[in-house]
Amino acid sequence: MEWGDVVDCTAILNLAICGNFVYDLSPLLCHAKRAVLTINVAGFSVGTLFGVVLAVVIFLRDYSLLPVVQIQFNAANAPSRIDRAAVERERLTQQPQWLLGLELEGFIFFGSAHRVDKQVITALQNEANISYLILDFRRVQGIDASAAAVFRKIIRRVQQQQGTVFFAGLSPDVQQALASALPDFEHIYLDLDHALEAAEDGYLQQHSLFTPTTTPQPVVSLSAALLPYGKLREVAAESVLIAEGQAASGLYFIVHGSVSVRSHDRMGKPIRLRRFTEGTVIGEMSHYLQRPTSAAVVADSALTVLCLSPQAIAALEQHQPQLAICLHQTVATVLAQRLLATNQSLQAAIA
Repeated sequence: MEWGDVVDCTAILNLAICGNFVYDLSPLLCHAKRAVLTINVAGFSVGTLFGVVLAVVIFLRDYSLLPVVQIQFNAANAPSRIDRAAVERERLTQQPQWLLGLELEGFIFFGSAHRVDKQVITALQNEANISYLILDFRRVQGIDASAAAVFRKIIRRVQQQQGTVFFAGLSPDVQQALASALPDFEHIYLDLDHALEAAEDGYLQQHSLFTPTTTPQPVVSLSAALLPYGKLREVAAESVLIAEGQAASGLYFIVHGSVSVRSHDRMGKPIRLRRFTEGTVIGEMSHYLQRPTSAAVVADSALTVLCLSPQAIAALEQHQPQLAICLHQTVATVLAQRLLATNQSLQAAIA
């Protein structure tokens, strides 16, 4: 076989590939033939570069088809961890669609951000009374500039409907990427729970139901009777009232202020498990089970608590048995109310 025959065979092969490329309906085979054709026509280096670029384009297209919104929630199936009064919690969950929450995941660029925008548009069309949109970025690894521009458009869209957008759980890289497109955006919260708290407070204020503290509970009237047996303690803001792992030290009645129960997740990041305001009792689990505390309790602001030590409770049971019975019944009522609220949240989450 002569060299000219080899050239002719190569030319025939190229023509055959071109013909098959036009009529072939298989996407993968089509891409492979396109790369081979480029190598034959333009050379190995150019063909290899074309293949790499083509692979990146295919990856971006396929990645953009993955669901970026993992969970969509409202005020009923994702309440904050705030110990609110029954009348407030009922108002928040009566028409829970006032809140739209989206938990995002992965790396977000223009294609995936556009799908988030479409989901928000659909929600706004179906629910005209959405007051707050919370975007949870806790599981987002990064975003590009085009995605940040889409989020700016989402904010404007919600604001046109008289709504407010909150961002939660931003990593430093994501926050920096968003800051370039949203330099004046201020509604950024440490995590989803703090964003939920702010949204609930805002919604209750709009309906004239919000108070800085919860509605008085049975504990309030009991605290005055327990004063002779307890000790009032003033705690500065951000000071630890109960340390994690601390031995049982009795019951604490919140007279003024609020506290947060804090721990750490598997990555060592601090998280808020619960927040309690005045008119309730804490420390009951470790007291009745006689076990060390499983989390720390920290004062959110200047705090006043009535401390009732185990020795004081024993003295109360000996000298004032009726008052001691009232104490234990009140604590049992508080625990039952918390358990009921937790059950209702779980039922709404799986509904």
